Amino acid sequence: MLQNPELHYLDNAATTMVAPEVADVIDKAMREHWANPSSLYGPGARSEEALNAARAAVARTLGCKPKELYFTSCGSESNNLALLGAVRTRTFGKGIVVSGFEHPSVQRPLEELAKQGYNVTVVKPRPDGTLDINEMLEHVDKNTILVACMMVNNEVGTRNDVERLAAEVKQTVQRAFHIAVLGGTNRIFGSDQNLADANTESTERSLVAGHQ
Repeated sequence: MLQNPELHYLDNAATTMVAPEVADVIDKAMREHWANPSSLYGPGARSEEALNAARAAVARTLGCKPKELYFTSCGSESNNLALLGAVRTRTFGKGIVVSGFEHPSVQRPLEELAKQGYNVTVVKPRPDGTLDINEMLEHVDKNTILVACMMVNNEVGTRNDVERLAAEVKQTVQRAFHIAVLGGTNRIFGSDQNLADANTESTERSLVAGHQ
């Protein structure tokens, strides 16, 4: 909790304090499951069990299979892995469509891809901070290999209709859709169901950063 009772923290869209119960779980994991989970001895085997249990719990929340879930060091690493991995495995097309208020970990990789000859279309947000989904879709065609959009903007807090965007992208061109779900489930989206809804079969890659 906040140490200063006079401080009213309103920047949860950027980062959120760790809940006490989460801190307790992390502390326990670091004390009891410190061994290499890939090792064959007892402590390592117990670490692997704990890791598998955590993976299964997160997968249930996201509505995906445990084998589809990868833990990384941060959201920036995840975005780079997802975006560059999606583009460099494509053997067709050069088109990329992205919203105009993405995190730098999305902007920078796409800027580099633009230098390499990819056609990156940036759709700017409207004055009220919302994104025109129809405008995003207008730029999606047979040459599009990737569409990227964050679910909730980390600076202004507006929520994008990524469910509709993902569904129509898949229906139109059967291409990759990447969504950055940057937020704690209960504090920004209201319930775990919002994360599961966002991670539909239309979404090929999703990023979830737990610190928000």
